[in-house]
Amino acid sequence: MRIKLLLTFFSFISINIALGQNGSGIEIITDRPDQTESARIVNFGRLQIESGLIMEWLGGGTESERHLGVPQTLFRMGVSNYIELRGSISADGIFNRYGDGWKSKYGIGDAEIGAKIQLFKKEGSLTEVAFISHILMPSGSKGISSGEWGTINKLAVSHELTNSLNIGYNIGYDWFSKSGGEFIYSAALGVVLSERLGAYAEIYGSVTNTKVLQINANSGLTYLVKENIQLDISAGSGLNNKMVYISAGISYNIPL
Repeated sequence: MRIKLLLTFFSFISINIALGQNGSGIEIITDRPDQTESARIVNFGRLQIESGLIMEWLGGGTESERHLGVPQTLFRMGVSNYIELRGSISADGIFNRYGDGWKSKYGIGDAEIGAKIQLFKKEGSLTEVAFISHILMPSGSKGISSGEWGTINKLAVSHELTNSLNIGYNIGYDWFSKSGGEFIYSAALGVVLSERLGAYAEIYGSVTNTKVLQINANSGLTYLVKENIQLDISAGSGLNNKMVYISAGISYNIPL
């Protein structure tokens, strides 16, 4: 059922591919809507804002849980030719089922701050590599915050297979002060369908400190409204766990 949802909702979608350029040669290459973050940093002297909403369904029966993030926003600022500074914040709603009723909580989620460092990008090379690291701060509202510090770290690699086909993957390790650490992974295949339209399909998940392997899949569409404005929509499902989500967003790139 979940696979049918994905295949029906979207097919073949693109990630983190430049779908256009403006007159100054600035590309908008986003880290949403997929889980595989790009190996490209935001250009020096530019600010990129990537924001959207997500609805997520977890579990089933009396153990059902629902998440709503409106909005979830990532700020990316190019401070050199090799480094971008990053920060994210969200407004969240969490809904837990108790018997025949639901209990809801609303508030601000935990903030993240960090950076993306371009490790390899060479003219003529079809491969790019970057390292991304964030600090998770227990700064959110009561009942919404995880209540723990953490670090989120990943290596992002992308390969341009053809002018319209791209593959990217992330591997990393996250650590949290109370719940411990987990390995994370993702791999996405993206394609440019037209000058403005792109698509991607992706596998992603984690290996927890209890050695539980989680496998998820998603796909989505991106549409370039203007040279510096991109819309996206996506959906995902757990393959060996009970999870389904849908998401939509907008990203824009502006000079500082």
